[in-house]
Amino acid sequence: MKADEYLESVFKDAFKRELEVDENVARTLPFFAATLALVVTLYGYASTKLPPLELRALSALLHLLVIGGAACLAGVVYSLFQAVRVREYRIPPKETELIAWADSLKSFYAEQGQEPATVDEKVASDLRARMITEFAEGVEHNRAANAPKLKARAQGFTLLVSALGIAFLMIAIIFTTDRLEPTGHAREPHEQPSRQEHDAAASAAVGAAPAASAPQAAGLAGGSEVSRRPGGEHGPQVSDTNKTSQGGAAPAPPADKPAAPPPPPTHQLLKKSEDGGGPIKTR
Repeated sequence: MKADEYLESVFKDAFKRELEVDENVARTLPFFAATLALVVTLYGYASTKLPPLELRALSALLHLLVIGGAACLAGVVYSLFQAVRVREYRIPPKETELIAWADSLKSFYAEQGQEPATVDEKVASDLRARMITEFAEGVEHNRAANAPKLKARAQGFTLLVSALGIAFLMIAIIFTTDRLEPTGHAREPHEQPSRQEHDAAASAAVGAAPAASAPQAAGLAGGSEVSRRPGGEHGPQVSDTNKTSQGGAAPAPPADKPAAPPPPPTHQLLKKSEDGGGPIKTR
């Protein structure tokens, strides 16, 4: 193999490799987008569990972690901008210009009285030498353009992993403090009540009214038994002592004057849907 052929193959491969580096940077953007979505979701969950900012070790630590994670995310966005920012790349001349230059070389060597075979050999040699130079200069220029992009991608990946680690650390701290807290201790601000506990408290508050009205209804009835007429209507109340038909028994009160008024009907409990209106809401 001649020296020109060797240099041409080496420089051509290096030129292709530098162009692929730029494409590889763009191919990693979906990975950054998916990881950023995960990190933002974790920070959104952790923000709902944060305690208020106080002069306590736990509160100060969690808020410092939030600030550090936000700084990492800002650095990731800046690094991605630097990685995809427009840069100039050098490529060989246009094909039509190379054809025109080869034709002018043929005319030049033909005017000097050289043989056609010699003219073709010299034109091919000149074209190869020109392309070797173009590939070498293009590789150097493109490598200089790719270096900041590769650095920005590596920096963004490092910051992204740091933000992900901070998010997991925050969740671990919040989970640990919730588990290690003694039973019956007052709930910290970062311990939000669950949905089930909220629904149970609302149901208990609404159900307290019927329980309280039961003794009153019993007191109004006075131990009397309410008889029902056909059709479900309330009739006059007759006590057990008035049911006997033996002599000396007290006569039953008149039908138009009942002994005691009937107890009022109890109210019903209606659970509304989460997105419905009404006085009873589960949210």
